Amino acid sequence: MSNDYDLVDFLRAIRRYWWIALLTPAIVFGILSIRNLTADYQTSFRASVLLPGDTEIPGSSERPELMILDDIGPVVSSQAFAQMVADAASMPVADVKGHLEASRYSRIVTVTARDSDEAVSRQIADGAAQALPGAVNTLMVAQGGQDATVNIIDPPGETTRGDADKWRVTALATAVALAVGCFLAIVADASLRPRGSAASPPP
Repeated sequence: MSNDYDLVDFLRAIRRYWWIALLTPAIVFGILSIRNLTADYQTSFRASVLLPGDTEIPGSSERPELMILDDIGPVVSSQAFAQMVADAASMPVADVKGHLEASRYSRIVTVTARDSDEAVSRQIADGAAQALPGAVNTLMVAQGGQDATVNIIDPPGETTRGDADKWRVTALATAVALAVGCFLAIVADASLRPRGSAASPPP
């Protein structure tokens, strides 16, 4: 790209190669829209989990109960928890296993059920909310130790298709793709025009 390539040349380049500038965001928007419209349904609930601090030798940790709570993700996705959820929801365990995930922030645990069927997603979430208190004490608390305190603070809510902020992410990605498309149009114009000459307006 020559040094005399100024703003006017940039605008002319984008006008000349407008299809590059628009095709890039169009492709990104199309792909993400298809993903959003075909994503699995998901239903989430939140629970506060207070584990007894004597379930693990503290060592140098000041809050060992939170270290144990890091295991909530693997526990929720485990076969054992899937069986408990299946029993609570009166459904086959095969329909539950692989459809649950969990994350935590401090002592607040968010459990999400995903399925291609809206009703099944809600059924799994309802079963998981029923099974979680017993599962925490069975699978995460040392045998014979003090029970954990598990409270469902936000029961399974509205079932949505895909993540709640999926369209905001799509809009941001499309805006970035538009900027990339404009850059590619400028690069195409700079590489194809004669060296040392300014870009001329399209006929």
